[in-house]
Amino acid sequence: MLACPPPHNWRAQLMKYPTVQWQEGTVAQAMALGEEFRVTLADGSAYGAQRLVLATGMVDELPSIPGLAERWGSSVFHCPYCHGYELNQGRIGVLATGCRIGVR
Repeated sequence: MLACPPPHNWRAQLMKYPTVQWQEGTVAQAMALGEEFRVTLADGSAYGAQRLVLATGMVDELPSIPGLAERWGSSVFHCPYCHGYELNQGRIGVLATGCRIGVR
């Protein structure tokens, strides 16, 4: 099992979006209020947003293919739909294991 850290510039990538605000803290409460969300931190500060992203982390279990782990996150990615727009470098290959995959 390979636990992959986020890219070294993950925060910088997010902060390029004008609607992103970075806030350090521990969430004490999150609730929907009509069409918006309100998140209250342990220190009592509260923030509102139209969208709420729950990022709980994940672990990528890579197959034993020579060179795959070294390329993970630089030229090998978990989802062509997620990364295809940003990379847009032409043709791709898809490695699939298991029976639950959809390729177009």
